[in-house]
Amino acid sequence: MELLGNLLDNAYHWCQKKVFVELSMVSSNERLAGLGVIIEDDGCGVSSEQAQQILCRGVTDAEGNGHGIGLALVRDIVALYEGKIELSRSSRYGGLAVHIHFPGRA
Repeated sequence: MELLGNLLDNAYHWCQKKVFVELSMVSSNERLAGLGVIIEDDGCGVSSEQAQQILCRGVTDAEGNGHGIGLALVRDIVALYEGKIELSRSSRYGGLAVHIHFPGRA
């Protein structure tokens, strides 16, 4: 709830009209299926340099909106479950794209 809540709150805050959400099971022969999470929006997006910065605690936009905790908390939750997170420009809508993968269990 905390992870998706923070990601969706940010996507809806920054989007112009569209937010795309996809949850999928990622299968493997050796492991139980992992979980894939994709959230994209049609907002202004971020540069590759900003993508790494906004995952840090205390970083907000130029106007100081927010507290700078939400995406840092998302990063911590993903790390806790040994997942991977990638932020980039959305190829679908032009805004921010967040791709998360949680591995399955052995």
